[in-house]
Amino acid sequence: ALLSIAAQARQFRTPLPFVVAEIQDIRKHPVIERAYPGAIEVVAGDATISRLMVQNILHPGLSGVYNELFSSVDGNEIYVRGGESMAGQTLAEVAAQRPFAILLGLLRKAGDGWSVQLPATSDTRVEASDRVVLLARNYSDTDRQPKTTPLPAVERTSTTPKTMAAEARIHRILLLGWNRRVPGMIAELSCYRNRRFEVEVVSVVPAEERRQDIDRYLGDQQTVPCRHIEADLRVGNDSDEILQILC
Repeated sequence: ALLSIAAQARQFRTPLPFVVAEIQDIRKHPVIERAYPGAIEVVAGDATISRLMVQNILHPGLSGVYNELFSSVDGNEIYVRGGESMAGQTLAEVAAQRPFAILLGLLRKAGDGWSVQLPATSDTRVEASDRVVLLARNYSDTDRQPKTTPLPAVERTSTTPKTMAAEARIHRILLLGWNRRVPGMIAELSCYRNRRFEVEVVSVVPAEERRQDIDRYLGDQQTVPCRHIEADLRVGNDSDEILQILC
């Protein structure tokens, strides 16, 4: 699709459009960038889902926050607005003019990408090229509300990220079933150098096939021990055997 867009632009001598493309395998990111010479934003579905799942493993109950923020049906959502209408104002001033929204921070251009400043200090001035990140029930709540009483300014000072100490305990994770997303999740677990994980995978897919898939995805970056059990969860005898092994 990207090659076709680029070819059409060359044929009709028109500028290349900005493209947002989703891929299900983050390893294909370099291929996407080579295929399309214009401005492109790549969303890696497997990496995003893996990060959300691992965070939920480490912080039980976080799924309730996910349901609130990532569902467009009800509740609050995250909105990103251009900084043109807010340029020159501090984040404290922007927040005070929007009583029905919570200002989270901003995105600032950094080369070909973005610098994520969440949270940002209250005295940070918005530039026209910035993207302001807000939490609200609907998009109109992120507009300036001239007919309402401005809120008192919230003072947010700079924060220093804390270095997480290494944990001695082992997080044991049981995965029931197998699909193409599992290697990506193992890769995400491998990124947490200060934590120790052990993963047990139960599936009818042959264990050797699963090992090969993980090895192809991670290469020599595999640091999480994986134990593969071949069993069918739908069969009573296999289910009883699995329980005995895991206990």
